Amino acid sequence: MITGSITERKSWSFNHTHKYSYRVCQRYIKKLMTPHTNPYVHKNPNEDTATDFMAILRLGAAFQRTSE
Repeated sequence: MITGSITERKSWSFNHTHKYSYRVCQRYIKKLMTPHTNPYVHKNPNEDTATDFMAILRLGAAFQRTSE
């Protein structure tokens, strides 16, 4: 189940339009986990984990909807 506002859900449905491959998703996840490429990452690594994990879950859900 994805929580979040409707606009947030819309922003994650970019997979429908672009039909991103699994490899692109992997690259995005790797980029997301690298602090210097992710503007949302804070200095405290414990703070990031939850945010990044949620983002990865949303990306995964969007990818799952595409591949169905």
